[in-house]
Amino acid sequence: MLIRLANGKTTFLDYREVAPGKATRDMYIGKDGKLDEEASVIGYKSIAVPGTVAGLTLALKTYGSMKLADVLAPAIRLAENGFPISKRLADEFERQRPALQRFGVSRRIFLNDGKMFQPGDTLRQPELAATLKRIARNGAAEFYSGETAHAIVDDMSRLGGLITLDDLAKYQPRVREVLRAKYDSDGHSWQVLTSPPPSSGGVAVIEALNMLQSVPLKGWDDVESVHMVAEVMRRVFADRAAYLADPDYSNVPVAGLTDPCYAKEVFATVDSQRASSSKVIKAGNPHTCGVAASAATSSETLVSLGEGPHTTHFSVVDAAGNAVASTLHTQRQLWFARHFDGWLSPE
Repeated sequence: MLIRLANGKTTFLDYREVAPGKATRDMYIGKDGKLDEEASVIGYKSIAVPGTVAGLTLALKTYGSMKLADVLAPAIRLAENGFPISKRLADEFERQRPALQRFGVSRRIFLNDGKMFQPGDTLRQPELAATLKRIARNGAAEFYSGETAHAIVDDMSRLGGLITLDDLAKYQPRVREVLRAKYDSDGHSWQVLTSPPPSSGGVAVIEALNMLQSVPLKGWDDVESVHMVAEVMRRVFADRAAYLADPDYSNVPVAGLTDPCYAKEVFATVDSQRASSSKVIKAGNPHTCGVAASAATSSETLVSLGEGPHTTHFSVVDAAGNAVASTLHTQRQLWFARHFDGWLSPE
């Protein structure tokens, strides 16, 4: 969550999920030595330690003006009384049926015990309402050390998950410094405020804007403009896949990736008349101006740019000029399958 107050002060709240203490590097590698792509997105072993409850309550406590119980009241009401299912949601349940029906609770709640919801039906989640009520009374501590925490760990221990009470108790959101950049185009100048690692989007946006500084973009109806943006994004995503990680555990070359000199070097590989292939685009060697790129840091990573409907974002500006931009990332819509008695993990 990126916050910019009316007085110009900025901060970034990082409440991404973290790996459980029992997680290992090869936990999603199958017996054949290959990646089990399903294991990291479906089932109890795929669940990380959630950070949303801690992060949002920290934001409310630090910058909010309402009480937690009042903030949660609408969500509690919707969970308890239910809401009408749209055609889009009914279709989503049908698409995710193979995964949802593998778990008793998700089958009961989201597949209506196999009867399948139709548009206009009401979806009620009384267990979720009860959990939200406990959080409203007891704060984030309820989720990380209270009754809810014990319920989570009980499910984990019975069904092959990795999260422990110690994992939950140790979780803490991080306060990080906002990334800043400048973008000039067609006589206009903008100051860019964006997210730092472990979020990868902020670094990617700055790197892309640095490369596009000298490109006269005319709009999405202009073939040349679209071509240049696409070619830039191929290279940005190659760097993103190779270098972006959690700065608490990895050395992320943010300064190099966001440096204009490096952007010029990468942009020089773009052919203005011919499309390149994402299958062969490799990450570059990020460095700052005046520092030569090191061959030793070269990454040979090849990347796939496949994306899906994983992210929810909202931006809000209040009457006083305080602004918030918040993003929640989910690993596929199969987070529906990670529903337990009284809690739902979108991490």
